[in-house]
Amino acid sequence: MREASTAAALGLQKLHLVLDLDHTLLHAVRLSNLTPEEVERLKPEAARNAEGGPASGGGGDLFFVGSETGEGFITKLRPFVREFLREAHEMFQLMVYTMGGRVYSSGTTKLLDPGGEYFSDRVITREDYARSEAARASTWSWPKRPTYRSWTTPRPYGWTTRTT
Repeated sequence: MREASTAAALGLQKLHLVLDLDHTLLHAVRLSNLTPEEVERLKPEAARNAEGGPASGGGGDLFFVGSETGEGFITKLRPFVREFLREAHEMFQLMVYTMGGRVYSSGTTKLLDPGGEYFSDRVITREDYARSEAARASTWSWPKRPTYRSWTTPRPYGWTTRTT
């Protein structure tokens, strides 16, 4: 997959752009971290959005998403995230990174990309990625040429100087 993805991106003359899912494209809060009043206040909007779903073209930005532990999240998409992804897709081969698990990432990426047009199977989760600091120096699926990579994250470790 790594070689095919790289070859496809180079064939399209697109750079890879890895986007941090959490805090960049959306914000998720565990339901257990909310008060019962907050959950009751948010339920109607999340239910309305679930009925129409993102594939129906609904403009909703608040959803319930499951996780590996069975505990749910209330998830809010960032303002203009759909427009950003549409435009970024024209210029970049998009990938998503999250420290969440596969169930969580599958649910949240479907909110952002219901048709699989932007990310397809290019989602890096904690199961895919070693947790050591050395692994964070971009060893997952990058081409060997560092000029082909771009990394977007709000986390401090993404902004330290690295050598590859």
